[in-house]
Amino acid sequence: MRARVLYTKHLTKKRKTWSDGYVEISPQRLATLSDEDGRTLGTARLSPSENWSEDTEDINSFEGYLVNIDELEASAAHRGRRPGNPTHAPQSAAATQ
Repeated sequence: MRARVLYTKHLTKKRKTWSDGYVEISPQRLATLSDEDGRTLGTARLSPSENWSEDTEDINSFEGYLVNIDELEASAAHRGRRPGNPTHAPQSAAATQ
C-alpha cells in the first residue's frame, strides 16, 4: 500500500509546518516515510491492529515525525485494471491484417 501524506517534525509547535511525502507499507507491515524526492525519513513496524485510512490523522509511528494521510493510492499491480478484465486484450484477426 502507498499513501500520499503530510508530515512535520514540529511535534509540539502550535502552528506546524507540513510537507508532502509518501508512506509505503510492505506486506510484512514495515512502513517507510519518504519525502517528495524519495529520500527515506524513517521506518516503523506496524502492529497487526494498526489499519490506516484516509481519515487517519496524527500517526506517531515514525520517531520524530507526525504524519497525516492525505490519499491512499492503488498499488501498481492493480492501477488501471478492473476486476475480471484481463490486463492485455487479445487482438482480433482483423486488427492484425
